[in-house]
Amino acid sequence: MRRFKDRLAFALGALCAILAMIPLLNILYEVVKKGLSTINLEFLTNIPGVVGQPGGGIGPAIQGTLILIGLTTLIGVPLGLVSGIYLSEFGNIMLPIVTRTTEESMKLVPNSIRDAATALGVKKWRTTLSVVLSTGRNGVATGILLSIARIAGESAPLVFTILGSQYFFSNLNSPMDALPLRIYRLALLPYPYAQAQGWGAALVLILIVLALNVGVRLATRGRLYSKRSRP
Repeated sequence: MRRFKDRLAFALGALCAILAMIPLLNILYEVVKKGLSTINLEFLTNIPGVVGQPGGGIGPAIQGTLILIGLTTLIGVPLGLVSGIYLSEFGNIMLPIVTRTTEESMKLVPNSIRDAATALGVKKWRTTLSVVLSTGRNGVATGILLSIARIAGESAPLVFTILGSQYFFSNLNSPMDALPLRIYRLALLPYPYAQAQGWGAALVLILIVLALNVGVRLATRGRLYSKRSRP
């Protein structure tokens, strides 16, 4: 009976996961179907063309997106990471996504690991950084990836911050382009070529986020395996 309940719970969980993936797979199929034919070297490297005339690309938008991801990650990840560590190990504060996932990941680390480090005379801050944070690495990486995916796809805040531009990045005091903003503006144009470019830009954005996810996962897995292999 217990085995039957276990299998039933597993089957229901798998069914729920499949049902949740159907809308996502449908969206991915539509993006790939409508955007793949648009992607070529010219589309990826050129500046946007004249409105109403076919041609042009999303080069400045790709560059701007990568710059924004780099800057926001440089500012947001350390702040969220430190806040999550403080929330889990020392006090009570609130910051979204990275903070919460860091907190929950570190709470999953058994107290016996902390006690073992303390018994060896390791200081609290060293235990937190070298033992607890290292053990909860996978959960922390998930929170960072979720936050990167979140900021990479935001469009509304970009309208009032980076403003948008048809040219490549020059300096931080000038307007710049980004893929979410470019997708939004292309979708508003009543031209078939513009809508096709919008699908292509959406596919490029998905591929960038996917590449970041795979890269971080591989880097994290490599470090985890190297530590496990040590005597």
